[in-house]
Amino acid sequence: MYDSKLDVFVMVSQCLNFSEAANQLHIAQSAVSRNIADLEKEVGVKLFDRTRRGCALTPAGEMFLEEVFKLITQSNSVKRKLDKFTAGESGGITAGYPSELMVDPLVPCLKGFTEKYPNVTMHFININSLSVARMLRRGELDVAFGREESFYKREEIEWRLIFVSPLHVVLPKGHHLAKEKKVTLDMLENETIVLLSRASNPGFFDVVQKMFLAKRKTPLLDTSVNDRHSSILLVRLGKGVTILSKQYMSLHNNSGVVTVPIDDENARMDLGMAWNKKVVNPALKMLLEEIDAYLETQPDRIIPI
Repeated sequence: MYDSKLDVFVMVSQCLNFSEAANQLHIAQSAVSRNIADLEKEVGVKLFDRTRRGCALTPAGEMFLEEVFKLITQSNSVKRKLDKFTAGESGGITAGYPSELMVDPLVPCLKGFTEKYPNVTMHFININSLSVARMLRRGELDVAFGREESFYKREEIEWRLIFVSPLHVVLPKGHHLAKEKKVTLDMLENETIVLLSRASNPGFFDVVQKMFLAKRKTPLLDTSVNDRHSSILLVRLGKGVTILSKQYMSLHNNSGVVTVPIDDENARMDLGMAWNKKVVNPALKMLLEEIDAYLETQPDRIIPI
């Protein structure tokens, strides 16, 4: 069956015969004539000249046919785009992250995703962890990367562990612990630990504090810095030691310092991704499936970094 007067118009334009158009559309010839008459009334011009053998398009009819074909092409294009969006093969994903440490290990996976779904655009927003959590809760982000404790404990927020980064102590060259293969918390008990303030990085501050508190130890903290580079700078000046992830140190210049692993089961950062279950985005579902498949290739389904 036909869908509209435009379908009837196109068929008559192709057949140039009302009777043949009726046969093709499986409707009565009177219905074809009525639809064409109604259409001509709507557009205010004559579209066909009737002849003994059938009909012919008028100049206005020729122009109208061109416009109808444009509409059909545009409609089909929109439908294809909608089908791809519904299947998750187009659209966009907005991801938030507080540090490059949270996304760098996933670059091979994300690259594979963008190659597999070239019509899906990826938007990245680098902001502090508190803002990331708020935006995710409000539905302004499709996905966020970070520590589980950074996100609100709400029913709609899902979180998945993706990678684990061991913590190392960063020491100035020549420090008496610099040649150790590993250091314990006992060995750090009397060291001044330069640490990012809780205001600037509450998640990491809590990770380090909990590590010491679990052993009933109170570290000597210098929390006068608000970025990692400044903490390393103070170490290089001999003002103490600092604690950072192995991954962070591998990404930056280690001139003047030595990194040594911390021998403690809590000396690690658990990093992952979170998403809001209330946000409907088919492309996000595809991304989650891609990451899940990538994790299947990793030891214990976790990326060691």
